Amino acid sequence: MPDLTAPTEADLAAAVPAKRYAQLGGAVAGALAVKRAVRWLEARFLRHGAEVEWTDITVEATLKRAEYELWARSERDDVARDKRDDANDLLEGFFGPDYDGGATDRPGASGTGGGIPTAATAPPPRSPLLDRYGAANGLGGLSRFSDPT
Repeated sequence: MPDLTAPTEADLAAAVPAKRYAQLGGAVAGALAVKRAVRWLEARFLRHGAEVEWTDITVEATLKRAEYELWARSERDDVARDKRDDANDLLEGFFGPDYDGGATDRPGASGTGGGIPTAATAPPPRSPLLDRYGAANGLGGLSRFSDPT
């Protein structure tokens, strides 16, 4: 089996019909889409603590993700969503059903896949004054309206 490498803009151009590729932005947009797709795949591997393994599946998933980037840039959400789902399905087959740790594309957005805690999962900030004085306003139950005596 030959050693595979990350797909290039030329690979993306070969995967999309020429007329459609030109309509979606051509080589400049394609190069950016491939760059983003490769970073997307690298992030998925990093989440599993592994280095990217370029196989037929990961190359195809990366190209599908690059197509998603092109279609999303053109604001064709219906087609973009299909391409994104295709890429996610390929990686789910490669890593297993919980490859992303959640149902979204953003790390830490949902599920238990790690990432940055969201407002729904992060504990509320705690005031050191509350710990010391035991009152929400940090004044030991006193406020400007209460009589301190």
